[in-house]
Amino acid sequence: PMDPLNPDELLDRITQVEVFERFLHRTFPGKTRFSVEGLDLLVPILDEIICDAADGGIKHALLGMAHRGRLNVLAHILQKPYAQILAEFKDPISTQTWRIDLGWTGDVKYHAGARTETRGGRIQVSMAPNPSHLEAGNPVVVGMARAVGTKADAPGAPQFDGGITLPILIHGDSAFPGQGIVAETLNLSRLAGYDTGGTIHIIANNQLGFTATPTDSYSTSYASGLARGFKIPIVHVNADDPVACIEAARLAWAYRARFRRDFLIDLVGYRRHGHNEADE
Repeated sequence: PMDPLNPDELLDRITQVEVFERFLHRTFPGKTRFSVEGLDLLVPILDEIICDAADGGIKHALLGMAHRGRLNVLAHILQKPYAQILAEFKDPISTQTWRIDLGWTGDVKYHAGARTETRGGRIQVSMAPNPSHLEAGNPVVVGMARAVGTKADAPGAPQFDGGITLPILIHGDSAFPGQGIVAETLNLSRLAGYDTGGTIHIIANNQLGFTATPTDSYSTSYASGLARGFKIPIVHVNADDPVACIEAARLAWAYRARFRRDFLIDLVGYRRHGHNEADE
């Protein structure tokens, strides 16, 4: 990822995100892709968190997310080649010939995982495969982060170091309050046997969830309301305000680095082309 401190670089990054989505929409009309449009700043937010984490000594960042924006994150955070993504759109049969050097493969293109190295090889970034819109990947990713940070190379009990691993979970705005696995994972977060040194949560909030408006989706005032029960700091930020989004990302990392606790960014945007771009 680039360093978002430079406004020109930030503009270039947002342009990459937007042009990628527009090209897919024009070239493969009606193809399912679960666009990040309306939440474009998700990618620069991840840039900032991962860059700051690398500078702070994190060696491995693990991402878990559903399908909203996944292709864009694979392309621009995990550095999956455009040519490979386009080949999967053009001919699904070609997925049988995927190379394994990017990490995990998967079933459909927006469920797949990958891994890469960035910041001069100082940090490895991995994204676990995840089925559909399910939050089932949450405990998998935090469990992987726990494993990565655990050292068992000396006599005695294994030792966990939260300073070398960072789990980042990207949630849906209806899935976060609506799927019980989210609450179960949050409940484990401060237990000694499951502590990860703090997970950064981002709600990709297009204010529509799957098919329903917020008033028909959850009983709390905000999609992030569930996190209040676990005393997790929550920042609501406008996805149309790039500077505010970058500040929220910096705050998330600074809090996690200082207190080794979870932090939540509620990224509030909109949806441009239906749930999966095949809708009206």
